Order: sequence, then structure tokens, then C-alpha cells
Amino acid sequence: MSNTKIQVYLKEIIINKSSELDVLIKAIKIMFNHVHIFIFIFISCKRTHTIYKIINSLKGYSSFQIRKIFPYLKKYKALWTNSYFCETIGFISEKTIIKYIDNQKN
Repeated sequence: MSNTKIQVYLKEIIINKSSELDVLIKAIKIMFNHVHIFIFIFISCKRTHTIYKIINSLKGYSSFQIRKIFPYLKKYKALWTNSYFCETIGFISEKTIIKYIDNQKN
């Protein structure tokens, strides 16, 4: 199975799970060895929606689902690292972040 098919399914899985969590994805780029996601979280979201819980939900759910579609990925102990980068966008515009993500090279 090609990496492109995995990338397409992974993007779909992440978008669907984000919708379930009432999290709006503003930009997403699935690359061969990493993922960029710009998530917009409303301040009025549920108190249980912490960044940590959202990221862990996206990682856990997507890992489980992608392994169901591509069983050969079960041979890997983990599909995601334990880390992630999170930053607020006080001085950088939303447009700049989306442009950065959209311009990532494969």
C-alpha cells in the first residue's frame, strides 16, 4: 500500500475525529514522516477539552483506525511519538500559519 493512501485516510480520520470533539481544523498537512495541524479551539469549549486530551484523542483514535485499514502497520510499536508542539497565535496571524502549513514540502 502506498504512503499516499495512508496519508489520505489519516487526514480523513483526523478530520472526522476533530468534528466529534467539536474542534475546528483550520489547516492540515499529512506528510510522509510528520503531520502539521492548525487547530482552532473556541474559548467557550467544554472544560474537559484540554489541548493534551484533544491531541491524545486524535493520536490514539487515528492510530487505532489506520491500523484497521492497513493491518501491516500493526508491526510498529507506535505510529505517533509521545510529543507534540503547541503554541498560541498572539503575534502571528492565522493566515501566516495556514500558509506555512500549506507550503510544507512532501
